[in-house]
Amino acid sequence: MNNKRWLNLIYSFQLAWILRVLSLFLGGKLNAKLEQKLQQCQRIIEIAATQVRFADCCRDRNANNYLGLLTKDPLDEERSQQYILLTDRYFSLKRNNADLLILSEKEELERIWFFDEYKHARYVFFAPINPIALLVGLPGLFKNTIFRRIQPAGVITLEDNLGIKQPVLAIAILKRVTPNARRFVSPLLGVSSFFQALNQQQVSYAILRWFEDLPLIMPGEDIDMLVADRDIETVESLLQQQPGIIPCDLYTVSGLPGTAYKNMAYYPPLLAEQILAGTIILKETFAVPNPELHFYSLAYHAIYHKGQKSGIPLTPQSTQKSSVDPEHQYRDILQNLAHALNLEEVELTLQGLDRLLNSVNWRPSEDTLARLDSRDIWLQERSQKNAELKPKVDITGLAVFFIRQKALDLNLESEIIELLEREGFNLIKIKVLGSKKAQRVKYQIRGGNWGKGPWAESGGDPAMVIVALDLMPTAPTAEQLAKQPHLSNGRIRVKNKIRDAVNRSLEIDQRCNTVHSSDNEREAWNYLEITFPRKLEKMQRKIDRLRQNFETNYAVKEVLTRFGRRAKVEVIEYGDRLAVQKTFRPGCEKFWQREIFASQAFAKDCLAIPPLLDYGENYLVHPYYDDILKFRNRQSKLLPLAIAKQAMATLRFFYEQGYAPIDFQPANIIVDRSSGLKILDFEFLYQYDCKPESFEQCYELAGIPDDFPGDKPNFRLEMSYDARWKPYIGLSLDSLLRDPLWLQQIKRFVFAMIHLPWRIIKNRWEMMSSQNNFELNSLLTLIKQKITKIKLSTYSN
Repeated sequence: MNNKRWLNLIYSFQLAWILRVLSLFLGGKLNAKLEQKLQQCQRIIEIAATQVRFADCCRDRNANNYLGLLTKDPLDEERSQQYILLTDRYFSLKRNNADLLILSEKEELERIWFFDEYKHARYVFFAPINPIALLVGLPGLFKNTIFRRIQPAGVITLEDNLGIKQPVLAIAILKRVTPNARRFVSPLLGVSSFFQALNQQQVSYAILRWFEDLPLIMPGEDIDMLVADRDIETVESLLQQQPGIIPCDLYTVSGLPGTAYKNMAYYPPLLAEQILAGTIILKETFAVPNPELHFYSLAYHAIYHKGQKSGIPLTPQSTQKSSVDPEHQYRDILQNLAHALNLEEVELTLQGLDRLLNSVNWRPSEDTLARLDSRDIWLQERSQKNAELKPKVDITGLAVFFIRQKALDLNLESEIIELLEREGFNLIKIKVLGSKKAQRVKYQIRGGNWGKGPWAESGGDPAMVIVALDLMPTAPTAEQLAKQPHLSNGRIRVKNKIRDAVNRSLEIDQRCNTVHSSDNEREAWNYLEITFPRKLEKMQRKIDRLRQNFETNYAVKEVLTRFGRRAKVEVIEYGDRLAVQKTFRPGCEKFWQREIFASQAFAKDCLAIPPLLDYGENYLVHPYYDDILKFRNRQSKLLPLAIAKQAMATLRFFYEQGYAPIDFQPANIIVDRSSGLKILDFEFLYQYDCKPESFEQCYELAGIPDDFPGDKPNFRLEMSYDARWKPYIGLSLDSLLRDPLWLQQIKRFVFAMIHLPWRIIKNRWEMMSSQNNFELNSLLTLIKQKITKIKLSTYSN
């Protein structure tokens, strides 16, 4: 025994210097002073083989904060200790709630390589019991230090159970991550005592399933709990008092942070409240759902959370089994529950159970299903079938925006409404939600989760709804679809502008998400069914009128619309020739009037202005011109000098008439072989109240003054000659207006040599980047489609 003690002392002395050198090499200190920080480690777990080493010194601070786990048969002196347990979990360090993990043995130290297994802890104590354990742990230590996941803090000394001071390398976890809903009950408290404590404190909770064998927890199983929002702190406090290894998934009614499923409530809050209100007591200790709610909640879990992984067939005709063995025999269990409830007519398939839950108002809303359907193919099929069940009218472009309470508290409703209209939406209905309707929206939409999310604060509950129609929806980009896979209209991303507009008025620590929107038309219609169930027909009629008034009466040959915020532009058949029709959406009549006025008042005196062929109460028709100029923003060539001078001459004409064609830029120029230069787009035509003293001071060249009272385009690009014309002409305004031709040509040549190569390189680089992103996204989409087809062929006939 003395020899073993002396060998231990010698090894400890050598290990102390090895760990100190290692700590310095990896950026730590020789000796760590962690007394204050270690006081935060309320739960300590030591994992060893047959005998723990530091139980006595750890339990000196707090008799309830320590748990020893042995991976092999314990020694006799260990068997009688309540705080030392035999476990087979040595291969998975993450199945616990330890703030501090103490690792000594070779089998545990080699797991340091896998950061995912201990990223929940605050510290790991690296205490190799022998040289082999030391060598085994070094690769993982080096790897995760290099990747800045962990950081050695220094060497400390712990007294082991033999009274020998042992060197320990303290490792701080830099990227600590805790599982969303996963918690752990302490075996020192026990399952029965845990729930008895909840009962004594009158906590509203329900154990959702697999409760028949409690307090016994079968290997590989966990406890799934639903808790009322108001009681979550009580439950958390009890769970955090002691080190735990009995897994428990904790969910709240509204999906509070850390108790959510896929960033939403586990069950829609209205259903969750039904479950809590309908609990019964099992074995005088455990609160569980009554038989009917147990059946509905388990069916919900099986079809919406598990899907085909539940082993339940999609339809009665489905004969092929899932390639994944289900964790439980959901179909048999549900069949037994249904029989006990006399529900003999239930079709025990995914689609049959879905219909049943819908009949008792247990089917989740469309946006909740959209978040779930990436998990299982049958939900994608169901969502696609639902998308085909459209209302009586075409709802393409329909969107619903819910404005949250914080925006109303800041009196930003008018700004939000103006932004939506400016972006191209026609507003069908705007309504501040009453308390009952707000509660219904809160619980049935967005998965019931209206928390703060990644923001500093919550934007509050839904307080106002805006129903909008986009008559010219835009296809979402690949980048937008990557963030919102179910997005059908890129213009819905205006909600980001609304958030930014609100947050500009807030301090950084007060910023929040103040708007939620539908992602697609089917989801928007479902929102209307929830919010305005009695006014659907009236809204359908309004949608129909808006769409009919926006129709084109001529045969359309080509669509030229670019942004579509105010009007659509189409090439049409006009008699025996082609023409261009520009149709303005409702609410944009003033832009239509300016276009009509410019053509009627100035086309005869200025050949650059297209004449009118026809017009109606919301459209106008111009001749079609075959553009040979084909100007593009950021193009890698200069405008022909003659074209630039004609453009300036046209601008001078408007100046002399006392008008400013705001937004006049090279993109508004086309050149026809027979008709010459033409200027398009007079939506922002403005009549000067006080005309500038010189042509050079007109608004299109000098820029719009800050107190400009007219309409401006919806972008922040500076409107001046230097910003919009010079990059494509290569001359200053003074040079363009006054220099002789030979000098202008020299200056343009010098400008082209200096600036155009960089522009070419930049454009090529951006094009290559976008192509690579497009190809990558296309490849990922193709892979997903192939996987979907394989799954469909596996799971259905």
